[in-house]
Amino acid sequence: MTYYGAVNPIILSGQSLININGVNNIEIQHIMLDWYDAYGVQVQGASDHIWLANMVADSQVPNGAVPIGFYVHPSGTPSDIHIYNTDSNRNYSGYYFDGSGTYELTNCRAFANRTYGLVDNSGGVNYSYCHFYANNLATGISTDALVQATTQASNNIPADTPAKVRNFRQYPARITLTFDDPGLLDGPAEYIQGLLPMLQAKGVPLSIAVVTGYDLSNQLIATFQSWINAGWDVNCHSVSHQYFTFPNAFTIQYTGTASSSVVLTIANKQMTITAPGDPAAQVNWDLTAPAPGQTSSGLDTLSGVVATLLQRGVFAVTVDPNMKGAVKSEDLADAGPQDITNTPYLLEMDKTRLMTDELGWSMAWMNANLTGLPANRVYVYPGSHEDTSTEAIAVAAGYAGARGSGTMQPSPYADTVLADGYDVQNILSQGIAPAFQNLSDQNFVNRFRAMVFKSALWGVPFGIFWHWNELTPYQVALMIDTLKLSGATLMSNTQLVNYLLSTKQNAGTTNYSDSATGAADFRPGPGSPDIDAGSTSPGDEYKYDIMGVDQTKFGTKWEIGAYAYVPESVGHAK
Repeated sequence: MTYYGAVNPIILSGQSLININGVNNIEIQHIMLDWYDAYGVQVQGASDHIWLANMVADSQVPNGAVPIGFYVHPSGTPSDIHIYNTDSNRNYSGYYFDGSGTYELTNCRAFANRTYGLVDNSGGVNYSYCHFYANNLATGISTDALVQATTQASNNIPADTPAKVRNFRQYPARITLTFDDPGLLDGPAEYIQGLLPMLQAKGVPLSIAVVTGYDLSNQLIATFQSWINAGWDVNCHSVSHQYFTFPNAFTIQYTGTASSSVVLTIANKQMTITAPGDPAAQVNWDLTAPAPGQTSSGLDTLSGVVATLLQRGVFAVTVDPNMKGAVKSEDLADAGPQDITNTPYLLEMDKTRLMTDELGWSMAWMNANLTGLPANRVYVYPGSHEDTSTEAIAVAAGYAGARGSGTMQPSPYADTVLADGYDVQNILSQGIAPAFQNLSDQNFVNRFRAMVFKSALWGVPFGIFWHWNELTPYQVALMIDTLKLSGATLMSNTQLVNYLLSTKQNAGTTNYSDSATGAADFRPGPGSPDIDAGSTSPGDEYKYDIMGVDQTKFGTKWEIGAYAYVPESVGHAK
């Protein structure tokens, strides 16, 4: 057997640092792999009887559906492939298994991979004594493993158990807190008003996202202004709170008897219904919405159109349950000519018109009714429904940035990280419901800690939001204290947008990039759950960690991962 000292492989882009192809009876230990853009270790071809141990695969490169730390996809049905005492961190996926066969994964860690720590498409992975943590940048919630039902798992560290490594802070973990929906319905404004003294005492730069299209919105103008005057960050949160993912508006059918041919047409913001012989069914309405502050025609909102149609007494109108009454009626999609005499006809919303009005009119309303608003305006998408087409609308409407979708785009690649450009028009949006509800206090706390962990490693900011019936005042306080103690940098939405705009813009895009300010160290720190938590079953041949430290030197058991725990007072001595 040949032993090598320091090995520094240099490869072309898109290749594997270690490529085991059609090889049997091989053991590899004590190698650190980093800064690769494809595969740290790849096992392919007719390979079997392989042992990979005491290794680290830590890419840090955002590069589409790669890099992958350990990519195991041999041909045939191998039965003797083992991975012991390894780390696979900051990849696209940590450990990835394809094909058929059985595999052993023991004493392994996968932290802050952009999607999953473990992907098992084979159904043959037996993973035990492993710790997967803070994986998946696509949402604020960690999803650590994507495995087949037949995959065997035992003695693993529970999900969201904090890693407690030496250091994970490469970037400030920029987190915003937003309370949504004042102006939409009774309750939210009173709820948040009662919490503001506590939030102020804790120094939280809260953002408040207000809905502008209802009578209640007008009644709350003085309240909204008082929040601005007190220094709170008040953002646009649409006119009606309508989701473009629910385009159905209402069905309409003529139910009178005086006309045998009733035809509906919508074009150029004009609704026309012709009904020879029945004056009650004749319609010729201009649906154009008046500017903020001007008198309503009564027909400029969807609720106004529906109410007026029903007043005629010759139409059956059924509003879709997902449609909001304050939607501008001018956003109805063009239709017809359509005969509505015998069959109900479904009217839908035009997405582009809807989103143009929801973004544009909400800003116009705030400009007309409120003072002291920031120069750089932020839009908060209701329901976290955002896509690339709405980003263009937001830019055209004058928004400097937006708290956007609940799942990172572009899909399916979680590669929008600060190092290569983060989209200021799509700041990742994480709702409290349901992912943070019905949890014990400890599990509640741990989920926020995991969010801070991956934000600090990749520079990805998160926009957390909640509604008035989702968190008790105690839980709000616990959320804030947890984020602060975990090292989060709390910012308002406007502060976060202003920061991103101050970094380097990727030419021709709304993406902005910034460099790391710190360095990660994944060695277990004091109190790590990985200390003395591993299995000794791999045997003495594998008890020396990646640095050559005897796993049993500072404890009777092995650690999980590639590093033995060495107390700070001792140093990492062999």
